Amino acid sequence: MSTPRLGLAAIAVLAFCAATASAQVVGFENFAPPGSLTNINPTMPYVEAGYQFLPSNNQSAVFDVASTNATMIGNPSSWFGFAGGNTISLTSLNGPTFNLNSLLAGPSSIAAGVPVTFSFVGNVFGGGTLTATFPNLTTATLENLHWTNLTSVTIASTSDSGIDNVSLAQVRSRPR
Repeated sequence: MSTPRLGLAAIAVLAFCAATASAQVVGFENFAPPGSLTNINPTMPYVEAGYQFLPSNNQSAVFDVASTNATMIGNPSSWFGFAGGNTISLTSLNGPTFNLNSLLAGPSSIAAGVPVTFSFVGNVFGGGTLTATFPNLTTATLENLHWTNLTSVTIASTSDSGIDNVSLAQVRSRPR
């Protein structure tokens, strides 16, 4: 009985098929001046830990935890806030794919007690999308997504809201 042999091309593909993921939490800390905010807009996106948060318009900012302008209800730290109708595109600057594990999502005090609904759309490497909707949030809520192999994620909400503690993992090919 003969043993099958792999060609050099097949061996090369197998050698780089394994991937590792290095976890990061984007927390938006120490970016905005103490007690204030820093505007984030399409020409000046927010970048941390190799990830970019690009808003579709000028109605977004990183708020310091002690900001007098607004708070993310139920969140005791700095956060990324944006108006309803403003979509945020999340991408990796370090490679083609990443994983989105979880994040804190909730309304801002600007929403004046109005519950917000979040919509997430993940674009998967090689094609396809993942979607999730979290309706009627009245306080910061941990949302577990566990999405893998993404090229980008679009985040939108129905009213003024925020995100924080975005748990991401960069997917990197590694030799076997």
